[in-house]
Amino acid sequence: MPRKIGLDLGTDYIRIVDESGKIYRAPSVIVMDKYAECIAAVGDSAKKMLGRTPDHMEAIRPIREGVVADGRACSDLLRTLFEQQLNIGGMLSRTEVVVSAPGGISAMQATNIKQAVYGANVRKVTLVDASICAAVGSGLQYRNVRGCMVLDLGGGMSSAAVISMGDVAQFGMIPVGGDALDLAIVDRIRLEKGLTIGEQLAEYLKRTIGSASPLMTMGEKTVIGREEKTKKIGEARVASADILQPVSEYVKALAAMIRRILADTPPELCADIGDFGIMLTGGMSGLNGLAQAIRNLTRIRITMAHQPQDVVIKGLNALIQSGGDAKYARR
Repeated sequence: MPRKIGLDLGTDYIRIVDESGKIYRAPSVIVMDKYAECIAAVGDSAKKMLGRTPDHMEAIRPIREGVVADGRACSDLLRTLFEQQLNIGGMLSRTEVVVSAPGGISAMQATNIKQAVYGANVRKVTLVDASICAAVGSGLQYRNVRGCMVLDLGGGMSSAAVISMGDVAQFGMIPVGGDALDLAIVDRIRLEKGLTIGEQLAEYLKRTIGSASPLMTMGEKTVIGREEKTKKIGEARVASADILQPVSEYVKALAAMIRRILADTPPELCADIGDFGIMLTGGMSGLNGLAQAIRNLTRIRITMAHQPQDVVIKGLNALIQSGGDAKYARR
């Protein structure tokens, strides 16, 4: 009998859920040895090699902005993760994979996702709208007549969907996520401190001292990088205020997306959202002060989902278990 698993292809993390409901997580990174033409590392070990690989190795992030950017690398990464984490290497040809995919992608992008997953030698691939998965996973009454809004903040993109009667009424997305914010932090520190740091260090600063509120300071960190003027190794102290500007621009972009979506949403559904608020999901949801900052700009109450980074994969699992993946499959 074929087995069915769920897959959330995130720009930063891949999440897999098996038939028992157990969730597996791994960074969306694979390292290829170009000389030996083989896989050198995947997941956590591969992420540690970003920016540090020798010439004969290449660290690849095959998923960008929520879609597949390198199909072959994505297939290799998925096949390795299926074999290592799920231990189903010999059963891949009997495995069905249900994939959560952004609702706003094109037919070509949807085909690329399917081809990449099929490249892992699985039996069948089905795409399901990630916004529906997020609504289910966060516990929203998405089948009700009253509308609700889900704001999903990932590493490669940010999206928002108005959902009513079990379907998406309005949807919007922007190619701005945690990765773009990391790059903006790199640029800000180069400008303010005269120091160039790596993206992984910028991500660390974002998680530890990043704040969306000027009133919420999270301390400061000492960072080491390359001095712009001398090109020598140097260090600097970085405080929350030093990276507030790129964080604020990120929040403004989110608020603008929400306003654009609501401008095209029927008044009755807007009233529902004004009454209930917006459900915040995704890995970027935990940024300090983010929910309140969005509320300040939109005047809409923001509620953070429980374990927001896993909401989509949990919702996908619930749909699979109930048979709802067939109903919401992308045609």
